[in-house]
Amino acid sequence: MKFIIKPKKSKNYIVTLAIGKKFFNDWKKYSLPSWKLYCKKNDIGIICFDKELISRKHKKWKKIIWQQLLIGSALKNYNVENICYVDTDILINPFSPNIFNKYNKKKFLISSNINNLPYDLNIVKKRVAFYRKEFLNNKYPLDSGLFANLNRLYRFSNLEPQKDEICSGVYVYNIKYHANLLERWFYLYDNKVVSMTSGGIQIHLGYHIIQTNNYELLDYKFQAYWMYEMVMNYPFLYFTKNEKIITECVTASIMNNYFLHFAGAWSDGQMWKRKIFNKRKLNFYNKLNKYYLKKVSGKSVGYISQK
Repeated sequence: MKFIIKPKKSKNYIVTLAIGKKFFNDWKKYSLPSWKLYCKKNDIGIICFDKELISRKHKKWKKIIWQQLLIGSALKNYNVENICYVDTDILINPFSPNIFNKYNKKKFLISSNINNLPYDLNIVKKRVAFYRKEFLNNKYPLDSGLFANLNRLYRFSNLEPQKDEICSGVYVYNIKYHANLLERWFYLYDNKVVSMTSGGIQIHLGYHIIQTNNYELLDYKFQAYWMYEMVMNYPFLYFTKNEKIITECVTASIMNNYFLHFAGAWSDGQMWKRKIFNKRKLNFYNKLNKYYLKKVSGKSVGYISQK
């Protein structure tokens, strides 16, 4: 466990799992710089777990992604109160609002994969399937688990269907009220647990949080999917390998959102591995965000020409 940043006054932390040399180095090189900018601005700490939280010999050991449920218990004896778990493949807009603002510590704060989306989900998913088939792999199926409805998603994992599906890549909780609960959910399952994402945690975590009926939804911008953003706003990236263009599009998408999630192993999900913010860009966006706050009157200044 590494304390990357400790807050000056708050007890709020962004926490992640980066276990394995490659995962840790990629996170440190590509994601951490934007996290540091955001956290220093909002007095938020950063903790990275770079070692497993349970022995592989334990009968309840599961894929590393599941071990995020043990983070709260592991931090009980530290000066940590609220945790925002964030996947390593997420880039953060440094000028985003503080995710802990107005957080009700008795509730989970989660993002939905279905509700509060700025796009038609059916259109988004069909574009993803179509573009991947056309430009990445001509064997990509146009009908797959990508389109599974809630009933099928939950039933596949032997769970009672719920009214929503959450994203396990970003969520906020309080150690006092939720750490024991999350740990208990971890130990409910062994390494034979099944899901449409090959034993992933998302559907199970969502099931239990929704069952509590004690949660609030985050703005989509705190868990924007790059896959969605790309197919709806930058589809031309599927047929270009120009790294400068890709970087500018990723940067624009980050600045249009708060947290940008590059989920998935496909090439479109690997575009986060690039340096985004240099001093020139940070200065530009800093001036832009200050301008957003400036009052304007609409006064007449006459004809404006471009020289």
